[in-house]
Amino acid sequence: MENRNFLWVLISMALICGMMVIGCEPEPEPEVDNAIYSVEIIDTDFLSKITLKVGSVLVARAELKDGSPAFTYSVVSYQWKRADSQNGTFANISGATSQSYTLVIGDIGKYIKVEARNSDTPSPVQSATVGPVVAAN
Repeated sequence: MENRNFLWVLISMALICGMMVIGCEPEPEPEVDNAIYSVEIIDTDFLSKITLKVGSVLVARAELKDGSPAFTYSVVSYQWKRADSQNGTFANISGATSQSYTLVIGDIGKYIKVEARNSDTPSPVQSATVGPVVAAN
């Protein structure tokens, strides 16, 4: 009799556990989009407007689709660029690959923009063009 009760308990447990396993599929991981969707240039001296004077420090702010900062989830690479006109051909500024860039004498009269990308961004995202840069007072 004890063997029979033990057998029923064992079968019941197997059925209960089997039901829990069979009917439950793991929920899929939510898809997270870590690609950069926008990058803008801000001025550390005047956060409300950009002053384009030699010596001013410009900072790139890259954001994901949800508006969160891109650096929160991944490493972001930057490339600052300059051109002779607002719609001109932009060339990389040698060595200007950090999140910030300090305007130099060679930037006077030039227009500036920055590219940002991370491992989830298929091609670099460019900021709007700012300029022209003027000499310091």
